[in-house]
Amino acid sequence: MATWLKPWETVRFTIVREPIERFVSVYKFVCKFRSDCPAKVKTIHDFARWLYKIQKAELKKGKAASRSTQFITWHSWPQTRYCNIENNRTTLVHHSSNRQKMRQEMMTVFRRARIPQRVGNKALRHLLRSSTAHASENRTEKRNLKKEVMENNRTMEYIKAIYHQDFHFFEKHKF
Repeated sequence: MATWLKPWETVRFTIVREPIERFVSVYKFVCKFRSDCPAKVKTIHDFARWLYKIQKAELKKGKAASRSTQFITWHSWPQTRYCNIENNRTTLVHHSSNRQKMRQEMMTVFRRARIPQRVGNKALRHLLRSSTAHASENRTEKRNLKKEVMENNRTMEYIKAIYHQDFHFFEKHKF
């Protein structure tokens, strides 16, 4: 059994994702993996417009139109809505294809929490040595969707409107 000293203060951290990558991941998860998108949402561009509208309606009404849309908006809200990350008391770990960088950022969190290095290394072994099967596993599709999104001005307008807080916040906290 591993034991270690308690940290001097509570260590807060969250894993954050670049907003366009997050949008693509949400699209793949909601529309492709779970098949929860309405029939009228046939492309990632349709999804951007639809997501913008349901988030706007939820903000206006103060509640989701249905449990299904509540699930979708909960997964798609800007990251700055959660974890009070703008207060600078939360350490950001950047979700990235650069697993070594993610590992280093997690090890920084572990050191602050006074977790022994051997325990941290064991905990993060999975990050460097394996792949987690989830909605964003197909890298070619993800890359193509991101390119498609970034080349469509109208879709980018929707994404910038949905994630405007995140874009602003991440100007200061680069990936």
